[in-house]
Amino acid sequence: MAVMSRALRSHEETRAAVLRTFIVLALGAWVIAGTLPGLSLLWNSGDVSWGANGALGFDTDYNGVIRSVTPGSEGFKAGLRAGDRIDLGRTAAEDRRFIAASPARIPAGQQVRFYAMGNGGSRLVTLVSPHVGMPPVPRINLALRTIAAIIFVVVGGALCLLRPSRMTWGFFFYCVGFSPGIAFSSLSRYPSLGPYAAYLIISDLLTAAATVGILIFALEFLREHPGPWRRLLERAAPVIFLAFAWLIIYPDVANILLGVPSERWQELMLVLQGAVLALSIAITIDTYIRGDLENRPRIQWVVVGLIVGILGSYAGSLLLFSSVLPYSAPHWAAGVLLLFNVSLPITVAYAVVRHRVLNITFVASRALVYGVMTFMLGTAFALISYFIGQELEATRLASLLEIIAAIALSFWLESLRNRIAYFIDGIFFHQRKIAMRRIAQTAASMAHAQSEATLDAFLTREPLEALDLASAALFRRAEDLSLQRSASIGWAAGCLEKVEHDDPLALALEAGQEPLRPSDMGWLPAGLPADRCQAAIAMPLVVRRQLVGFVLYGAHRNGADLDPEEVKSLCDLAVAAAAAYDHLRAEALTDEVQALKTQLAAMQAAQPVLLPLRPTAP
Repeated sequence: MAVMSRALRSHEETRAAVLRTFIVLALGAWVIAGTLPGLSLLWNSGDVSWGANGALGFDTDYNGVIRSVTPGSEGFKAGLRAGDRIDLGRTAAEDRRFIAASPARIPAGQQVRFYAMGNGGSRLVTLVSPHVGMPPVPRINLALRTIAAIIFVVVGGALCLLRPSRMTWGFFFYCVGFSPGIAFSSLSRYPSLGPYAAYLIISDLLTAAATVGILIFALEFLREHPGPWRRLLERAAPVIFLAFAWLIIYPDVANILLGVPSERWQELMLVLQGAVLALSIAITIDTYIRGDLENRPRIQWVVVGLIVGILGSYAGSLLLFSSVLPYSAPHWAAGVLLLFNVSLPITVAYAVVRHRVLNITFVASRALVYGVMTFMLGTAFALISYFIGQELEATRLASLLEIIAAIALSFWLESLRNRIAYFIDGIFFHQRKIAMRRIAQTAASMAHAQSEATLDAFLTREPLEALDLASAALFRRAEDLSLQRSASIGWAAGCLEKVEHDDPLALALEAGQEPLRPSDMGWLPAGLPADRCQAAIAMPLVVRRQLVGFVLYGAHRNGADLDPEEVKSLCDLAVAAAAAYDHLRAEALTDEVQALKTQLAAMQAAQPVLLPLRPTAP
């Protein structure tokens, strides 16, 4: 039954992991696919029609009211002025998509017809988008927003895949929904009405998920035991998402597809969205103030990044999609504000890598190594293919040289991996490298220890200080075969002092002779420390297949769990300690035998010589 239960649980975990990977990759690909087509405008500008307030020289709100007109633009020449209103209902949907509050990208030479109402009444206006290349500042802004969008997807997706939880899911949805490039994106350079409307609706759904996602992230960030009001907000998250899905989608559908004014709905959405974002900032600050003092240096940059990112993103959204502000800024200025949003994923990634806010450094290190290797090898083969193909195509030597290069790189691959791993570990995981070296040196030093007290300290104090663990407790076999606590750090007075021989954890450690997680077997005897000092892993001390003791190590002080590499280093330490204990025991027995021999010799020397008695005659 237990085997079937474990197999079923393993199957469910595998299925959940596959589904999680599919969702993350699909949404990440969606954001990237919508962002990259705009990047082609940088090098293929033959059909580009650019304007500070749109290609036609003006922009509108969700009621169709013109917010601003660029002097000298096509709209200005046609007599359009700020305050005029587009008759959305009389304008065809194919044309509305280019002049809506959330407009589609328009190519040069595109004719747009719409009805405008101003002081002179209603009139039909026909404009043709001019060929105007992008100036340097917008070009740089476009490139930076594309890079920022990739950073959002990579950081958010990596955290969600490596440490899945409601918090990381919320962060991931924030990354895909508030990506700096999503406000200007589409799946093609110049999409038609149907694909653009579909893309806009899906992006609106992601924006609604992002609004709720950042709230979930703030509620659960480093809060192991959230209060009642936090739990209430978490339970309300689905309702909040549905409300925002309607409030965000309806203005775009009404504006573009239905031709119905919807500015009031848009203003209501922005006010409520601002309230949720402000609440997320307040919750994050509350976590920083009320949380553990030791966590403040680890999360201070996350708090700063969240505040800067949310304020910049929200300010950019106000400039782009609302008439609340008394003026209309150029689109590139709003794009600059949206760029501030990249501060959050960057600071979260920094906190994870440098301060272990989340326990993914083991996987992140390997991901960085193989990511860099993939990039370098892909670039190398691309360059080889291009240069060799261009220069030697006529001689038909290109394929042969590519094969030779591939074979040469294969011999260099392992050396390359080691060099990259050494570089990345030294740059990003320097403190971790020092900790691993310290534990290895401690394990090597144990063989020279002259007392069990020294070994006790090596098993408890050294790992706790090197890995910044919350607690460590050593239990050793006593004469009555029980296991008694002989050393501990982080365990208060009155905590568990003795573990019986037939205790489930002791029997499991002796049978398996490998590290165990007490929580996996439900081991909760009376007297265990609570909260972060609670045992995360039990490390056995085995001599000749007999359990002579074990060590209970807590998680990291910041709440992160022990990763596989750390567990292996502690296991090596325990093996060295068990051998050292056995050596000291053997020396003690040798000294005891020698003492007994000396005592016996002394006793024999002190006794008179006893002659054998002769038998008496009968």
